[in-house]
Amino acid sequence: MTEWESDARSVLDDGGALAQSLAGFRPRQEQMAMAAAVARAIEDGGCLVVEAGTGIGKTFAYLVPALLSGRRVLISTATKALQDQLVHRDLPRLQEILGRHRAIHRRVALLKGRANYLCLHRLDQAVSGLLEAGVTTSPLLVIRAWAQSTRSGDLAELGGLHADGHLQSQISSTRDNCLRGQCPRYDDCHVYRARRLAMAADVAVVNHHLFFADLAAAQDGGEPELLAHSQVVIFDEAHSLNAVGQQAFGLEFGSRQVIAFANDLRQTGQSEAQGWRDWTALAMELLDAARALVVCCAALPDNSRIAWQDEAPDGVSGAQWAKAWSALETGLRTALTELDAVTVASPDLLRLHQRAVVMLQNLGALSSAEDRSRVRWLSRTSDGVHLSQTPFRAGPDLQRLWATARSAEATIAEASAWDDDEAAKETRAFIFTSATLGTNDALDWFTEPLALEKSTTVMRLQSPFDYASQATLFIPDHLPSANDLQHAAALARWLVDSLVSLGGERCF
Repeated sequence: MTEWESDARSVLDDGGALAQSLAGFRPRQEQMAMAAAVARAIEDGGCLVVEAGTGIGKTFAYLVPALLSGRRVLISTATKALQDQLVHRDLPRLQEILGRHRAIHRRVALLKGRANYLCLHRLDQAVSGLLEAGVTTSPLLVIRAWAQSTRSGDLAELGGLHADGHLQSQISSTRDNCLRGQCPRYDDCHVYRARRLAMAADVAVVNHHLFFADLAAAQDGGEPELLAHSQVVIFDEAHSLNAVGQQAFGLEFGSRQVIAFANDLRQTGQSEAQGWRDWTALAMELLDAARALVVCCAALPDNSRIAWQDEAPDGVSGAQWAKAWSALETGLRTALTELDAVTVASPDLLRLHQRAVVMLQNLGALSSAEDRSRVRWLSRTSDGVHLSQTPFRAGPDLQRLWATARSAEATIAEASAWDDDEAAKETRAFIFTSATLGTNDALDWFTEPLALEKSTTVMRLQSPFDYASQATLFIPDHLPSANDLQHAAALARWLVDSLVSLGGERCF
């Protein structure tokens, strides 16, 4: 056992720092085994996959060795809620304990996707339009007042206002419309300030969608900043990685995207190039095309994936589909032609031009079904129609990433070849964990789609809970289908009644 493994075990063992500090803490052999494996992976480099059953305490099992190691750590979780739990509860609690017992303190940063932060430039544009129209009462004016005091720019600070999707789209940026270094408010940008803090932190906490968005941007020629600043990458709730990776490496196009582009085209054209073109007419042409796409899919069921193998998706009139598709292509080409003449007028117009180019490229790629390594489908929701094309597996696009997992033996060999002592210290580890990663000891349900089956250490730890004698499995057959809009409410009512029967109390 290495010194790192022994150190991690001692913190989690009977009489260790956690047992001395947390009331009711009990050592768990599975937790210590996982912590030792994580410590070994951090020290040696490479890839480690751990299925840790419910009750093992996997969060502390990877946090303890990660904090003790002193390495630069990137933790990616499945949701923003898990990010907040790590940053606001688990890490502070563990840092306090290790600080008392080991004098250890690591700088921690939380980084969310750009849509979660206030975009000062877009807020300026939205408020300017209000003031020009003589509007004196609006949530945007409340947000402008908040913008003067917020340090993080995290829209979650706005409470209920944050839940308004239309309002959020007016005051936040997307990968499509962000001006990056050309933005007049770049020096004050909350997104890039948060990224700088994450790059400087010892422990950065992100979510899977943000991690893969950063990776996909690097494939387009950008630099994968999150990975570049990390020696240890830990994926918690890793079972969703393949699905997130498929989305990140796929193509998407939808009516909402067209509507957002049309609205930005009208607003930006009128403010930055008024009189040069009829921006309202151009926007209306695109809005009509987006509506035509939605109308021809009106008979499709909501919230379900519709197969798309032929010219039109299943259940959609081929003639209507072709007409709507042609209208979209024509509208985008017209907008692109008109933008060609005015891109020099402002960064916003240039960005609109770039967005139109990408949308046309995606539209063209989606029109073909020749790539047999990818699958196309359509989904229809209350927000409109969404078209997707994704690879069957994320693995082929991730092999280059896993290749950056550097073992100690490899770096020592490289150090000898390069006569560079520092190279021997540059190991990198990828650690994947979840309570559910497969149905066999090889965990190939998880590893194969992600191309992790080679040179990956796999560990499967059973839950310490005695499910056989302490749990009962119920399969209700009276609830509406999961695709039914009433499903969630019916399930909630049934759960409440069941919990009350087991001794719980109604709180409403």
